[in-house]
Amino acid sequence: RLEVQALEEAETEVGTFEAFRIEPDVFSGQLFKQKGRMFVWFSNDEQRLPVQLRAQIGIGTIAASLTGVEREEVAP
Repeated sequence: RLEVQALEEAETEVGTFEAFRIEPDVFSGQLFKQKGRMFVWFSNDEQRLPVQLRAQIGIGTIAASLTGVEREEVAP
């Protein structure tokens, strides 16, 4: 289960993205036994890049942010 919560600006090394903030239900006891919350921001464009992640767990907060994008060339 996941919840789409908001459309926000997410700042990364690559730039600022308009992004959906999603909260997946990973701390309900199914995947992780401990309590916490996780938020993932996906860009609001056709690529839907995961641009940011923040997990709040018992011992602290884990944060990750997009630092680069590699695009594959598509042959004609």
